[in-house]
Amino acid sequence: MAFVYPGGLLLLPGADLPKIRNILKQPGKYLLLIVVLVQCTDSEQLRLNGSDFFPLAGGLYWIYNIQETSYSPLQPPASDTFQLKLQVVDSFKNSESSYTYVLHRFIRQDETFPWQFSDTWSARVTDQYAIVNEENVPVIHLAFPVHINRKWDANLFNSLPADEFTITTITDDSAYPFPVDWVAEVEQENVNNNLTYRDVRTTRYGKNIGLLSALSEVWTYTCSGGTCTGEINSGYRRIQYLQEYGKM
Repeated sequence: MAFVYPGGLLLLPGADLPKIRNILKQPGKYLLLIVVLVQCTDSEQLRLNGSDFFPLAGGLYWIYNIQETSYSPLQPPASDTFQLKLQVVDSFKNSESSYTYVLHRFIRQDETFPWQFSDTWSARVTDQYAIVNEENVPVIHLAFPVHINRKWDANLFNSLPADEFTITTITDDSAYPFPVDWVAEVEQENVNNNLTYRDVRTTRYGKNIGLLSALSEVWTYTCSGGTCTGEINSGYRRIQYLQEYGKM
């Protein structure tokens, strides 16, 4: 026989009534415990739904604002801003009995200019990876399940040297102009304390959205006679930030 405690709490036979009364007298303390348990459950669910961070379907598109600065010896830095659009225009069944999605890439100076076709990439998602063919070179952009310290060789499916990517953080980041449930950050390279060069590259993916942003800082420093000044000699800085996404 079950009993209903005042407030609607269902008690089963054998329940420790003194302990239950103590819980009801300290709701704040035990509410915190419940919240922590719920957050742990959400994190576990996040591991199971990693492919949601790389959605692919016909008609999906993403528009990015891009800022680039190029550095070269004896020349002042050259800066440029433009927009990039990726659009899923087609799909076909591949040899793994899944689908490969065709991505058209367009660029324009800003909203006042028409889009100009740039090139064609393709992408596919397996049980383990999100793979993008960049100019016919397959690169693993993301690995599943999504969890902190997940590591993989981004060049596993091409002939380039091994390049380890790592998921460093998973947060419920709200610093975007649209709702984002979870954000996974991928560290592609992190050489930021070398005296002769810098190579820092990160990407961030939003659940049910895809790529949110990308940062690349790749350059060498001016060195002479074994001494480096910290002045950039050559290289580039590129920031890519999602402005809009949807389905056409």
